[in-house]
Order: sequence, then C-alpha cells, then structure tokens
Amino acid sequence: TNAGAVTLTGPITLMGDTSIDTDHASGTDNTISFSTTINGNSSNGQDLTVAAGASTITFSGNVGSTTKLNDFTITSGTVNSGSNNFTLGGNWTNNGSFNANGSTVTFNGTGPQLLDSGGTGDDNDFWDVVYSGTGTLSPVSNDIEIDNDFTVNVGAGTFDNATNSRNITVSGDVDIATGTYTKGNGIFTLGNNPANGTQTIDFNGNIIEDLVINGAGDTKQLTGGFTADSFNVQNGTIDF
Repeated sequence: TNAGAVTLTGPITLMGDTSIDTDHASGTDNTISFSTTINGNSSNGQDLTVAAGASTITFSGNVGSTTKLNDFTITSGTVNSGSNNFTLGGNWTNNGSFNANGSTVTFNGTGPQLLDSGGTGDDNDFWDVVYSGTGTLSPVSNDIEIDNDFTVNVGAGTFDNATNSRNITVSGDVDIATGTYTKGNGIFTLGNNPANGTQTIDFNGNIIEDLVINGAGDTKQLTGGFTADSFNVQNGTIDF
C-alpha cells in the first residue's frame, strides 16, 4: 500500500489469464517495471489485463514474442512499452494510456481479432502495427493513429474496416498486401512523419474509401496502384 517502484527480472510465463493490478485507483503513483520477456504458455495464448490506476506499468522486454498472448487490455493507468514488441492472438483494448515509443504491435491470430485503440493522440497511438493473422482484424469503437509503419502481410486474412468504418492515420510506410483490406467509409490519412523524408506507400491495388495526404515536409512515394472514392492533398509532396 506504500508508494514505490518494483522491478521484476527473469523470463515470465503466464500459466493462465493474468491481471496486473496496482490497487491504486487514485492518488498514489507506483511504478512496476518488467525488465524481461512475458509470454503465454500455449499456442492459444493467455489474456493479460493491466489495471494500473494512477500508476505506470513499464514493459522493458517483448510481450508474447515467443508464445503469443491472447487478449491485451488496459483498463486503467499507463502502459509504457519501451521499444519492444507485443504479439497478440486476440484483441487489443485500451481504456487507459499506452505510450508506444518505438514498439511494434503484431496481430497474428487465426480467428477474428478486435482493435480498440481508445482514441487518437499520445495516450492511444501506436508506433508500428503489423497484421499477419489468418482471420480478420477489425477496428471497433475508435479511430486509429499509427506514428510510423502499417503493414498487412502477404498471406494474411482481412483487415476489416468495412464493419465499423474507422478513420486511420499512418505517418510512416504503408504496405497492405493485395486483397487484404476492406474499406468501409473511413478516411485513410497519410500523416506527417516527424523525421520528414520519404515514406513508401503501397496499397497493392486495394480500394481505399477517401485518401488524404497531410504530411508537411514529407514525400509520399506511391509505389502500387489503388482505387479511392476521393483523393485530397493538403500538405506534402506526392511521388507517383
């Protein structure tokens, strides 16, 4: 019940669904750091829930990289990812804060997966997002902001934006394999990359509802074909 910092070292394997609960919903700011990898115990994965209250949970090792987790849920508090990787076979739900830093979140389930970012902005955005699963990945209640790269791998199932029509902003490279994206009515924005420079955009012939270029100081190099209902250039340079 006292404020302080706790650091856990050594590989951690979740033997069942697990909740990290600091028991400090308000007032007291504790910090728990996992300076290690965290993995599930089976190919089906385990659920990991963070209920940090006013505290911060820091993951300094990869989460689910060897044996993936199932669902990852932030019910409260802040998760600091370091620059590590999260690999999920289930759903992502953020009702707190997620500091993406340089991390990659990979969805590689075999069935339906849901992505609830919690919103856009620094408490909700991702760095890199990869979909390599063979089922579907569907954004649900909130728009998605990706500060760096967005990849849907060759051989993946479907990134389903048709069901809930969320807006998606990507500030880095985009590589969406042919036939893996359904569009809905959401706006796809190629946003401003803080490093400026050139970002490679390959929609591989997929259909995008509305495409917006808004990357001042960036060059968006469009290397693959696409079909869009509208195409709006607000800032930045396009290289076809």
